[in-house]
Amino acid sequence: MAAVPLSDDLGEAVGDPIILFRGSEAPWRKKDTIFVTDGCFPYRCADGTLLMLWSSFSDRGYTTGYARSLSGEIYGPWIQEELPLYSMDGAHSMLFRTFEGQLMMSLHSPNIHQYKRILLFEMEETAGKLHIINEVTGNWNQRIGDTPGQEYKSKSPCIEEPHFTKLASFPSRKGFPLHPHPESQAQEETSKEKNTEN
Repeated sequence: MAAVPLSDDLGEAVGDPIILFRGSEAPWRKKDTIFVTDGCFPYRCADGTLLMLWSSFSDRGYTTGYARSLSGEIYGPWIQEELPLYSMDGAHSMLFRTFEGQLMMSLHSPNIHQYKRILLFEMEETAGKLHIINEVTGNWNQRIGDTPGQEYKSKSPCIEEPHFTKLASFPSRKGFPLHPHPESQAQEETSKEKNTEN
């Protein structure tokens, strides 16, 4: 992966490319293969840590890993996280926040064009590291077909409705429905029953 300094209007390069890191540096990389640094996405943590999500291939298929800049700046030096962030044949990951502030990650999976679907994850950021805490898009792997992702396919269809774990207390917004967490829903039903009794 390389960075190129640009002019203020972003119209042209004003310097030579500088290599940040190489795909072969990832501990989780697939050995004896072509190394790529695909789908790069920088992210600044709350504590100032600069991370770079990027994609390549591991033994389990298309994979998302991330690196940390020791200087906190784009030119690094960069060190790779030992374990990938997501390795079930899905990558090109990006981070964003919901209107309510929840950190989310999106990616596509599996890495077969006709079967690709978006996956959405609630994320947690702790001490300059990222963690998946919940997938909100349901049982995607019922649709994977004959791909490397076959090993992840569930034997039974998903019957649970996708839901956000941390956003249950927020009301639904038009065009962005939030599914309540089962515990919150049960509490709400209990509260309604008490009100009815009174």
